[in-house]
Amino acid sequence: MWINRFLLCFILFTTSIIADRYPWQPGMTTVGRIDYYMMTPDDSLREVAFRYRVGYDALMAANPYISKLPTASSYVLIIPTVHILPHLEPGININLAERRLYYLDDEQAILYSYPVSIGRVGWQTPEGEFFVQEKMFRPYWNIPESIRVAEAKRGISLPKRIPPGNENPLGEYALRLSSPTYLIHVNFVERKVGLRSTSGCISLFADDMKELYHLVTENTPVHIFNQPVKVVEDSEYVYIESHRPLSEYITDYQQEDKAIEAILTQAFQQQLPVDSDWANRPEMIDYILKTVGIPQKFGKESSHVTRSSG
Repeated sequence: MWINRFLLCFILFTTSIIADRYPWQPGMTTVGRIDYYMMTPDDSLREVAFRYRVGYDALMAANPYISKLPTASSYVLIIPTVHILPHLEPGININLAERRLYYLDDEQAILYSYPVSIGRVGWQTPEGEFFVQEKMFRPYWNIPESIRVAEAKRGISLPKRIPPGNENPLGEYALRLSSPTYLIHVNFVERKVGLRSTSGCISLFADDMKELYHLVTENTPVHIFNQPVKVVEDSEYVYIESHRPLSEYITDYQQEDKAIEAILTQAFQQQLPVDSDWANRPEMIDYILKTVGIPQKFGKESSHVTRSSG
């Protein structure tokens, strides 16, 4: 089983982790390390996700066998706290497929990483280049008309404006983007962090949002993109991490598995050298299709996954 051949040696390939803050060096390709947690019948998966600052979807993807286990069983949980880095620019970088925000402070040479919620189906978070237009402390929420109309159809009447306070879902700290109806703000429903649960905004755990708010300045660049497959290589190995594509990109639900395979395979091959002779290696494609969200290491010259010798 793929879990048994996990990257114990991958720790050597990553930088040391202090919470979700990492010393930054140009050319870095990964951050973090794998963690494990012994689950007992008294534990909650959502509480574990919050404790380790990973999204609930990411935790479930990394442990696909969970649904087949008896409810009252104890088992080792893999915590997906190692990441191949997408291409990062100074400022805020948000990978929608990964549900993760990276803030690169290139002046202080520090990289911060946070799980985030993004727009639910039908309310997709936009991709593109933006900037922080306004930092807002204890903001008013001017509710977009589109949200008020949608909620009215569900029998919920919303005011046009909600003042700061306990009833305001934006919390105490928010960042308004240059596309002004989109914000980065708190998600008070902690179990929803890491899910597609917003009306298009980006939302974080409360402590993470407070930290990010104090780190950034107005006009900080914000890069929002969708990269379901991340690949790095060295002279001997290829490292691959994949995430399930956003549903908006799956155009044929009658053949959903084939559509997902096509999306992920193309995303993988687009990152490879033109003359690559391992672009169609079955074991690499098979691993990509698992979409467990954890990097795996493959030997370029062999036909099997490289295992740790430690």
